[in-house]
Amino acid sequence: MKTLYTTFLIIALPLLLFSQTFVEKCFEPVFNSTFSTAIKDSTGNFYITGNSGWGFGTPAWITKINSAGAILFHQMVMLGDNATLNGIAETFDHNFIMCGYADCCDCFPSQIGIVTKYSANGNLIWMKILNPDTFVNTADNYLRDIIQLPNNCFAVHADSTLYYLNELGDSLWTIVIPGSIRSISSYGFDILTGNDSNLLVIDTLGNILNQVPFPGVIGYLHKILDSYYLVKAGNVLFTLDSVLSIINQVNLSTFSFTADLITFDSDFICIGNRQGSRFACFDHSLLLTDSFQIQSANVNCNALALLDSTLFVFGNESAQNSHQYYKSFSVNGTYNYHNVDLALTRVSFDTSYAYHPTQLPNGVFAIKFVAKLTVTNNGTEIIKTFNVNATSNLPGICGPGKFIQRFKNLSLLPGDSMQVTLDTLGEWGIVLSQPYNYSYSFCPWVSCPDSVTDKDHSNDLLCDSFLIDEIVFVPELSEEQIFLYPNPVIDILNVNSAMAGNQKSIYSILNSLNEVIETGLLNTGTINTSKLESGFYFLLIEAEGRRSVNKFIKMK
Repeated sequence: MKTLYTTFLIIALPLLLFSQTFVEKCFEPVFNSTFSTAIKDSTGNFYITGNSGWGFGTPAWITKINSAGAILFHQMVMLGDNATLNGIAETFDHNFIMCGYADCCDCFPSQIGIVTKYSANGNLIWMKILNPDTFVNTADNYLRDIIQLPNNCFAVHADSTLYYLNELGDSLWTIVIPGSIRSISSYGFDILTGNDSNLLVIDTLGNILNQVPFPGVIGYLHKILDSYYLVKAGNVLFTLDSVLSIINQVNLSTFSFTADLITFDSDFICIGNRQGSRFACFDHSLLLTDSFQIQSANVNCNALALLDSTLFVFGNESAQNSHQYYKSFSVNGTYNYHNVDLALTRVSFDTSYAYHPTQLPNGVFAIKFVAKLTVTNNGTEIIKTFNVNATSNLPGICGPGKFIQRFKNLSLLPGDSMQVTLDTLGEWGIVLSQPYNYSYSFCPWVSCPDSVTDKDHSNDLLCDSFLIDEIVFVPELSEEQIFLYPNPVIDILNVNSAMAGNQKSIYSILNSLNEVIETGLLNTGTINTSKLESGFYFLLIEAEGRRSVNKFIKMK
């Protein structure tokens, strides 16, 4: 590696040609999305949790990616409209257990702690709710970290509550720790945690066996080798032996680091700042081996992982509405750079109108509009695909309306422009009671061209307004006449409606991009969904001038 100056200057490495291939990817279609926690499994793949502002709210996701950046699965985890999975651990049976928080704007019990187990292929094994007794203490329901213990049980914590769970996720006991719990680790068969001033060893019966005073508020701790621990307290990084005595330490403030992120393997301990794309690596004696800063391209880093001297960064591209982001480079900062920059240079409206969907009450309308957008390639690479995203200030059931449309099979050369049409047919959640002669703001943006990070974002968002001057009425079909069950569905979806018995009834299944992926006649009132991937879908039924659009959830 390069020679380091004692002042630990953070420098950007020159862009060279390398024999190793590094990966940069940005994932859509998801709104306000981010990867939040990542682990490497025993086969060298990565499992990453995250969330996104898709559709109504921000559902959680779990994604499996290999070291080349290929998505092996991208699975929505059904926890409610707003959910975050904050901790993840590989289990002894090579499945995955996760913890987090869920809420719902209109359907689910609100403010719940979640522990869930998924298979290595993304299938749900079990899901449990864990809520602290807020009448006894002021704990929140946000579960932050989870570990597996040698006896096949689990430990998980909220802000000051520690849970001990069996292999099925059932809570065996709960204790409240004075101060805040910020991290947990296994300590033999016991649990190692920390609060504002002590390391705590807790046995499998919930008894505190030992309290070790520590110089600083403990923010991170993990077992990195047999009987060898890594602890961050304040802005100091420590290594501890089996009796929790300090072996080595390094003050990160000396290097202008806050070390928001930490990861390790058998050779390196790497740290990173959440913003600024600055990283450093140490050996296990906490001797600095290298430091570097990558071209950040407006990226926030939320998780790190190491594999074969390659550092993997997971987070979000912080454009107008962020998107899940993944990048890899060597532990000395070597990586590939993409000079991709797509700008939105013009927005105009072709048509706009309000209509009455059959599932809404009388007098309540939804909004549709068609917009013309001009996009320009300001980078140096040919752009073959990109996404147009949109949001408006129209108040929907659970927030403003959102929309994504993907454009692909293109060949947009550097410096060239093209016009695309954004048709919001099927846009969900924008409802109004009096749509007459109102002007509404509408803001589209372009992002993640060719699934890499847009380097600039200086002109990827434009706002304009449109006037609702036309009302389109749809023949009524009351909400009680349309019922889908079971919902979520695994195989057979039943449609309870008078339209289902009409031999002229046509159904269409649309995905989250409003792309029609299946059509057919609804003669029997049942639809086989076994071939669909897990996620949200819309079922459109049309018969003799009547139509109905209903949301359903597909689970494996």
